[in-house]
Amino acid sequence: MLANLSIQNIAVIESVQVEFYDGFHVLTGETGAGKSILIDSIAMVLGQRTQKELIRTGAHKAKVSALFYVSEEVWKLLEEHGIERTEDGSLLVERELADNGRSTCKINGSLSSVTILKEIGKYLIHIHGQQDTTLLYSAEKHIDLLDAWAGGVLKTCSEAYQEQYIEYGALRRQLESLQMDESKRAREIDVLEFQVQEIEAANLLPEEEKELEERRNILENAEKVNEVLALTYQILYEQESSAAELIGAGSAQLQTIAGIGEDFAEISGRLEDVKYSLEDVTGSIAACLEEVDYSGQELDRIHDRLDAIRTLKRKYGQSIEEILQFRDEAAQRLEVLRGSEQQCGQLEQQLAQARQKLKQNAAELSQQRRKAAAKLEKEIETQLAELQMKGCKFKVDIQETDGFTAKGTDKIEFLIAPNVGEELRALSKIASGGELSRIMLAIKCIMAKADSNETYVFDEIDTGISGQAAEKVAQKLEKVSLQKQTIIITHSGTIAAMADHHYLIEKKVSGGRTMTGLQMLDKEGRIREIARLGSGGQITETACRHAEELLSLAAETKAGLVRAEKA
Repeated sequence: MLANLSIQNIAVIESVQVEFYDGFHVLTGETGAGKSILIDSIAMVLGQRTQKELIRTGAHKAKVSALFYVSEEVWKLLEEHGIERTEDGSLLVERELADNGRSTCKINGSLSSVTILKEIGKYLIHIHGQQDTTLLYSAEKHIDLLDAWAGGVLKTCSEAYQEQYIEYGALRRQLESLQMDESKRAREIDVLEFQVQEIEAANLLPEEEKELEERRNILENAEKVNEVLALTYQILYEQESSAAELIGAGSAQLQTIAGIGEDFAEISGRLEDVKYSLEDVTGSIAACLEEVDYSGQELDRIHDRLDAIRTLKRKYGQSIEEILQFRDEAAQRLEVLRGSEQQCGQLEQQLAQARQKLKQNAAELSQQRRKAAAKLEKEIETQLAELQMKGCKFKVDIQETDGFTAKGTDKIEFLIAPNVGEELRALSKIASGGELSRIMLAIKCIMAKADSNETYVFDEIDTGISGQAAEKVAQKLEKVSLQKQTIIITHSGTIAAMADHHYLIEKKVSGGRTMTGLQMLDKEGRIREIARLGSGGQITETACRHAEELLSLAAETKAGLVRAEKA
């Protein structure tokens, strides 16, 4: 449930904060007062795409905050997105938009992304705008409406079909890849064979390049290396009073007093270790002197080998490991191409099996859709009868497509016969604006029971509706509000009278700037606003008396609907 909405610097709204409650809310106001801005603000905080042009003129940023209290079911969904529940069950969602186009999102005070915000927004509020009603004109969307309403077994069948459809597509693409032109296949085999043979002929070793570079560096500096090693060996071991001789003499002297005290013994031992270490070092230097023997032929061989490795790296990878990996992958592809005929046969068999299974899944999905369609037709007709469209016939027409699509083999379109004796025709071709609004409201009413959203927002669902039809729509919205928190933007006094909470959106000019404000109306305020709605803007005594009557009748109707719902 939406508990609080705070809007700052959105279009003509400088700052608005509004509290929401359980039940039925309406928002009314003059045309252009800013009712649509409220919808845009809610969409913004739910992660919908927002343009920086929405920022109020003169401001550098806009911000919308929404406080929700959500059910245990929704918390489980939120926790799957890493959002931890609070002690009081509140969920604070904030979004800020800067004039440079950058957007910042927070959920319960922690930074989040627009992607996550948009994902969780689906569980918080369902906004029904005028564009949703016009979607009924698009037959391609009808299959989605049916599937969303049915859920349950149909959803399971749809998921099974989708999984099989993906597998079938992957097999088909794999087969098409193998069933290439024979000359093209031969050319690719020739290229792969050359590449594999060239790499294998090089007999590369993983650490070879590093070892070659080290040996090359030694050979290129052989003269200097020999000179330094020989001089060092002489200093340490060969010359008169060499380091080895002096350390040995010192060690011998210390050994004569080692038995006198522990400290002397410890020092003598340490010097003895130094002597042995020096002997190891001089031995290693002597060995290096024997190994460092400059050979021009060896250096040439190393340069040739490194050049060969660099050539392969330019073709096949940045390192020997990548070159060897390229060889392995090329060899695998070569094996596939050489055995493509046999593999094509296997894939054709697998594809035939996958197609048969997909066909079965599509048939099961279609069967479930036909069952759901029959139920939806009855429920829609019942709802429409309650919405002053008694005798209206509604049909979900299901035709089989030529092939498999991502949604099955069904082509679905809603048909309608608004009046008794008329033929069923495409809803998009004959339904009026008022009829479309009521059909969509009927769909929303029957979907509300299974919908996880706890708040419904309707933007001018009363388009093209007046008189008794408006009364029926008001009653239907009241029924929805008994299940979901409901917020309606309306121009209908009949619908406004049914609300539990009535807000007025007003636009004023102050200090040379246009500002929009929002206030909750008391009883007197409601009478005047409903009178304005019913009289075309003129608030007369007669209009006020009529508004009072509407409020009284609405209260009686609401009480009866609540009693019926409890029963």
